[in-house]
Amino acid sequence: MPGVMTAPEPPVTGDAPMPSEQVSPRRLHPLSPIVTGLFSLVRAWPIVFLAAARATWVPLIVLAIVLLIWRTAVWARMTYGIGPEGLVVRSGILWRNIQAVPPQRVQQVEVRRQLRHRATGLAVVRVGLAGGGEGAQVELEALSLEEAEELATTLERWRSRHRADVTSTAVDVVDGTTTDPDGRPVPPSAWPPPPRPPLLQLSVGQLLVAGLTSRSLWLAPFAALAAFVQFMADARFDTDTTDTVRSSLADVSPALTLVTLMVIGLVAAAVGTVFSHYGLVVTEVDRDLVVRRGLFDQRTVTIPRDRVQFVELQAHVIRRRLRLASFDVRTADLGGGDGNGGSSTSIPIGPRDDLEALVPELIRDVVFPVTRRHPPGAVRRSVVRRCIRLVPVAAAVGWLVAGLDGVPLAAVVGFVVAVPSGWLAGRRLRSGWTDSCIVTERGLVTWRRSVVPVRRVQSIGIEQNPFQRRLGLASVRLDVAGSVGAIELRDLALADAMQIPDLLGTPVGAL
Repeated sequence: MPGVMTAPEPPVTGDAPMPSEQVSPRRLHPLSPIVTGLFSLVRAWPIVFLAAARATWVPLIVLAIVLLIWRTAVWARMTYGIGPEGLVVRSGILWRNIQAVPPQRVQQVEVRRQLRHRATGLAVVRVGLAGGGEGAQVELEALSLEEAEELATTLERWRSRHRADVTSTAVDVVDGTTTDPDGRPVPPSAWPPPPRPPLLQLSVGQLLVAGLTSRSLWLAPFAALAAFVQFMADARFDTDTTDTVRSSLADVSPALTLVTLMVIGLVAAAVGTVFSHYGLVVTEVDRDLVVRRGLFDQRTVTIPRDRVQFVELQAHVIRRRLRLASFDVRTADLGGGDGNGGSSTSIPIGPRDDLEALVPELIRDVVFPVTRRHPPGAVRRSVVRRCIRLVPVAAAVGWLVAGLDGVPLAAVVGFVVAVPSGWLAGRRLRSGWTDSCIVTERGLVTWRRSVVPVRRVQSIGIEQNPFQRRLGLASVRLDVAGSVGAIELRDLALADAMQIPDLLGTPVGAL
């Protein structure tokens, strides 16, 4: 929708930058050839090692000179700018390439600073585009930090104004003054508006807890079991006490090695989590959420609210006891994603109440339902499934350890474990829905809650096998853009399952 203009300036719409936003074609930072050239040299590490082993530095020097010349030529032939047609990037030495990015294609702008960029005061700007694929990202490496932040702000402002035009919440320009969708005047220099206080901020201690309670934690029981079994095996077959202690201490060393490696793995996971997510803070800027994180590799990522497909909270048994959880936001077509039409932004840990408070900040204009347990038949199905999975496995382990004589006892142990765990897993199945939102919860060891806006559901499928028909149950599959697989509401009452397709206006008949 065109904004109000004064001659002789051209009309300003969401599809064109304001005159003050336009950037004349310019090159990247002069240090860009050196930074990118050195990184390319590091990637050629086999040649570096070969030259060092033979104490022959001539090939390495020649390679460095060739890379520097090549990157300088690439830098000299590459320019970027913002004009009436949008963001335009010109590149190529032998084959010239011109890439124009209109505003409706801009989905995400990321400012990234790895260690080599921080050492030289530079930054990388990545522009995610709609559609996915190899051409779904424009990368400018490298700009000065000031230029990178200015360019990112301009592109975000441009994308926000276009989004406002598309949704008919106009952003008008009168005598160089921008008005937001609520009609309040916002000078261009003050756009985007100042951010609110952080919605979430993680400390180093919380990140250490996230690393220590990550998937590496599940190695601990197996390491302890290995040490115990090995020690007991020695104590069983040796009769002399002195020989038993000596033999046990000698033979338990592999188990101690395993325990040591497990501890090292936990420490590495904790340190890696701190390095990856150091200083993580979530703020709201211009109606979108901005996530900043990283120690050596600093990243600033914008999560557009209008691209959020669904949100998932996770917490395993230890984190549930500590009232902690992790958070995952799936967004569609942000460019440079994971190859399935979407991207994911995760928060490794946080107080569960604070993360739950982020859900309405990301998914607005919906009515969140109250979840309720699935019917008793779902619990029975869960118990049967656990028995089918665990009893044969336990019997096989008993046969491997003690022969055929150990199969009955192992099968009984598997049954004793399967029944209560299946019952608890069935009791944890909860779902709820309104006309605008669907929520489902599941998981015994790892609890998961998925929140899906109905407007993001692409299709709904209902499945019912012979066992479910006997119990009057059915499962519902939600196909959502940006998800690795369908989101399943398992073992609902058949009458409830048949209501969910009505949310899309596509009622179905009887199965």
